[in-house]
Amino acid sequence: MKSNKANNLIRKLQRRLISTIYSLWDRRLARSLPVYENTHEIFRVLDFGSTTRMRASSFETKEPETIRWINIFREGEKLLDIGANIGIYSLYSALKGLYVISVEPEALTAHS
Repeated sequence: MKSNKANNLIRKLQRRLISTIYSLWDRRLARSLPVYENTHEIFRVLDFGSTTRMRASSFETKEPETIRWINIFREGEKLLDIGANIGIYSLYSALKGLYVISVEPEALTAHS
């Protein structure tokens, strides 16, 4: 009898813990970060941590030559982004109407 009550209590605590974890995860995913070009928001990225925040905030200043290069492409052209990191310039390219394939060979980057 006691073990049945203990098992029920454990199951209830497990459900509450899982529910709390999902709730926290959902709130984190609900936060998105703006990416600006010339002070205008052009798109948003989900906040997956410090790397994503840094890439969103330094979009125009970190690799201005990459932005200039992407702007040379015509809509409908193809871009293969090897070493895409979190893919912020791939997203920008797609926004410009390019067909984009992004590849990031460093597996740890996927967890940024």
